[in-house]
Formats: sequence, C-alpha cells, structure tokens
Amino acid sequence: MTKISFIISVALVLFLLQPCQGEVLWSSSQQDKVGSETNPVTGVFSFALFYSEQYHIPDPIPETLVNWEDVNAAENIGNTILRDDNNDPEFNGFLQYLTNGQDDHFRKLNANYVEGEYESNYFPFTYNGIDFQGYSIDSVGLTIDSFTFVGGYVYQVDYTYTINGYIPEPATIFTFCLGALLVHRIKKSPCKH
Repeated sequence: MTKISFIISVALVLFLLQPCQGEVLWSSSQQDKVGSETNPVTGVFSFALFYSEQYHIPDPIPETLVNWEDVNAAENIGNTILRDDNNDPEFNGFLQYLTNGQDDHFRKLNANYVEGEYESNYFPFTYNGIDFQGYSIDSVGLTIDSFTFVGGYVYQVDYTYTINGYIPEPATIFTFCLGALLVHRIKKSPCKH
C-alpha cells in the first residue's frame, strides 16, 4: 500500500505543477494617430513584434517576425488576437530570441512606424533583468483597445501588445515535493503504540 500512496502523491504533485493558461508577463500600450488628407485611413493595419540584427537598422530577422497582418481595427475593438506556435510559423524563432539571456534588439511595428530598444530596456523586471530566460512563454497577443475619429482625416488607434506565460516558483515546487516525501515517509513507517 505504501508504494501506491507514494505513486498517488507524486502524481498529485505533478498534476498540481502543470501550467494553467498563462498570465500576462508584459504588456505595452500604444496610441497612434493615423491618417491624413493624402493618406486616408482604411482602418486596416499590420502590427508585428520582431528582432533585428543591428540596433540602428530595424530590418527584421525573418524567423523572428510575429505578424498581425491586415487587422481591421474597428471590427476588433476589445478582441485579443494571440500568436503562438500553432498559428504563427515564426513564433518559435521569436521565442528563441525572447528567452536566450542575451540583450537583443527588440522591435515593435506599430500602426505607422517601427520602434525598438535593447530587451533590457523593455524587460528590466525579469529575473535576469534582460529577457524571459527561464520563463515558459505561451503566446504573444495584440488587443485593439479603441479606434476613434479625431477630426479631418485623422483617427486614433489604441492597442496593447502582451507576452503571456508563466514561471514556476521554486518555493512552491519545493513545498509540493517535500509534502510528497513526507506522505511517503509517514506511510512507510509502521505505527507504534
């Protein structure tokens, strides 16, 4: 009976340690004014997150380009469009840079321009202060927060990028393992009266 109790305890611990749907680890809200008399707004934009080889040249490394192409802002207000390894062929390449522990050049293609910095400027709150090394990343998301008419030919689009995932907490893992060992030890010891 002790082996069965031990196996059940270990199975319970492993079950409890299984990741749930990831939480938002990072978000970046943007606000862009778009459109002019010579460039009227259609309300359809392309967005992307990617890495570049050089700081001053924002050309994407192709295998890192996570795209949201031709997003109709008016039709997607409040919607979060996720990209992961199931629906974006470049997600794993992007993920390799996002979690490699090096201070790479991280870029955002916004509604009408590209901006970027070294990762350590975007993610200083992470464990290594650079990127998401050691984290498990589920997906990246784009949420269209609003799309409003400003005046003339100008519209304002508000949107948020997110990086979603989780990181197991070492103290929690240790506590569950310790509990499993104690259950095993108690079941193994004969009761003395």
